Amino acid sequence: MPRGGRRPGAGRPKGTKNRRTIHKEKYLERPEIQAAAEDALKLMIEFMYDESLKPGFRAGCASEVMDRVWGRPTQRNVNENTADVEVWLHWDEETNGPPAPTPSSTETGQG
Repeated sequence: MPRGGRRPGAGRPKGTKNRRTIHKEKYLERPEIQAAAEDALKLMIEFMYDESLKPGFRAGCASEVMDRVWGRPTQRNVNENTADVEVWLHWDEETNGPPAPTPSSTETGQG
């Protein structure tokens, strides 16, 4: 019988949550946790408006409040280079591993 690989019907069905997510959601549903989160947000808002605090700290509080209220902005990874890349891997048969690195011309002072 073959071992490993894809098998129909194997694994967790799509859309089901793992144990950690289920535990986290149950934890966050507790009223005392929700109250603590609201208190923490109110405290950050107070810090944000407190002019006696350092501006950098106040800006950090404002950033945290925005992240909590509006959600963090998505981060796009844009690569302008759309050309195909070819990768070559070399293997040293004697040492059964990658070959030892050779110093570049800048490391040897010849560049």
